[in-house]
Amino acid sequence: MAKLPLNQLREQYWVSQLNLMLNTFAQGTFMLPEVQKSFNEKRTKIAQTYPKHSVDGLPKFLFYRQSLSAFSDANLAPFACQLNSGELSLGMFFPDIEAMDQIIRREKHDLQKMDFVVRTALTIKFLHEFDHMALGEIDEAAIRRSIEDTIALEARVWAETCRTTISLFVEVYGEKLCFSDNLFYTNWIKCGRNAQSQQWKDFIAGLYGKLKKV
Repeated sequence: MAKLPLNQLREQYWVSQLNLMLNTFAQGTFMLPEVQKSFNEKRTKIAQTYPKHSVDGLPKFLFYRQSLSAFSDANLAPFACQLNSGELSLGMFFPDIEAMDQIIRREKHDLQKMDFVVRTALTIKFLHEFDHMALGEIDEAAIRRSIEDTIALEARVWAETCRTTISLFVEVYGEKLCFSDNLFYTNWIKCGRNAQSQQWKDFIAGLYGKLKKV
């Protein structure tokens, strides 16, 4: 039997990982109970906010071989959620998830814990999109926000992700974070865990302010 190309094997690997994550959360069996509880609360809010656009608070899962930058001016991100033709979807972008994996593996983490650091980062990005959906902070597919609106939105949603997900990994379970997730967490702490803090808004603006205007 002929071997599959490496790229195709990697695609299959990430699709299986994301399906596993989604099924694990949906079945209530994620290995960290407090993170599972947080997911359940997000799912309930999504079901209430989008009763006609989701299946019991769960979006349709989509896989893209293009980078997210092919669809929007957002910075590197492995996931994005949107409303498309009345359907709530969560897309995974293969080039971006591969790039995230490679970046983390170049960081100075304990090699024995490297896979878990990657999975933690993947889970945080995954649940960040659920925060977008739970807060109702998503757009129709054809709509583009201004840079200013994008920064304000991400300030709100990343604060929620820090509060309901990242803080649990760090403060409850003592898990190690990749550089980018630790950057969000430490800045959120410096801002007094206050989503309305100007310091927090400036931090988010620094990350998203380089987006091109459309």
